[in-house]
Amino acid sequence: MAKDPIDRVIEEIRVAMLRCGMTQRELAKQIDEPEHWVHRRLNKKVDLSVAELLRIADALEVSAGELLQNAAQRVTHKQPVRHAVALPSVRPVRGGPRRPVRLCPAPPLAA
Repeated sequence: MAKDPIDRVIEEIRVAMLRCGMTQRELAKQIDEPEHWVHRRLNKKVDLSVAELLRIADALEVSAGELLQNAAQRVTHKQPVRHAVALPSVRPVRGGPRRPVRLCPAPPLAA
């Protein structure tokens, strides 16, 4: 089943968010909108306008043209979509704060 062009654009927005380590909450703050505003657009509850795409691209420090071009290349080259793995939360949980999570392998110990 073919994806709508807007699906590919939204995928590119999500990829850009991952590249700069930005959450939906942080994106919403950057563009001075409530978090649900971003959520509704990235989940296709509300249509994304060109003006909104420009604001989102600016907050992500990419051009809207780059997002659109990458989305178009997904169609042309039929690139597989690589989904990011959700990182564990670092919020405090019942019983105290969590320990920091090491995301990279530890360097070898000097002998």
